[in-house]
Order: sequence, then C-alpha cells, then structure tokens
Amino acid sequence: PDPPLENNPDIPACQSILSSPDVEIAQLKLYPNPTEAVVFVETNTPIEIIEVFHINGKKVSEVRNRNQVDLYTLDDGVYFLKIHSANGIINKKILKR
Repeated sequence: PDPPLENNPDIPACQSILSSPDVEIAQLKLYPNPTEAVVFVETNTPIEIIEVFHINGKKVSEVRNRNQVDLYTLDDGVYFLKIHSANGIINKKILKR
C-alpha cells in the first residue's frame, strides 16, 4: 500500500502542507464547509495570505489580505487552506462540491 499522504515522498508539497504545525488562531471560523464557491474565514487576527492546495499537493490559488477565497472555478473535491496571519499558520480542510 501507498504511504500516508503526509509521508509520501512522491508528493513533497503535501509533506510541508500537512505537517506544518498548527498555530492557535483564536475564534477561527471557516464557512460554509462544504462549499460550492466562496469560503469565508473569520478570525480576530488579520489574515495575510490564504493559500489553496489540491489534495495532491498542488497549489491552485492564493489571495492576500482578504478573509475569503473563491473556489468556484475549481473541480469538486478536497482542498486544504493554509491560512497565514501574524500569529502563524493554520491548515484547514475544505470540501468543494
């Protein structure tokens, strides 16, 4: 069997995305999940960057200084949001349908 996704040496981007230590961002809300288009991120800490990664580890989108990201043009599936703030980075899984 294949190694777990976060340990798969053939997918280096997944290693860094999935193994990044989560930082506590107080009162983080991510909605709607699942989504058909726009995902909103609410937090008491300003968001610097939201990166969107496909489950295969490929970066498919990035927004800066915004609290939302539009997934409308992406294929249905599982994605990971890497949310950067002054307090650090947190990773969240989202389902696009």
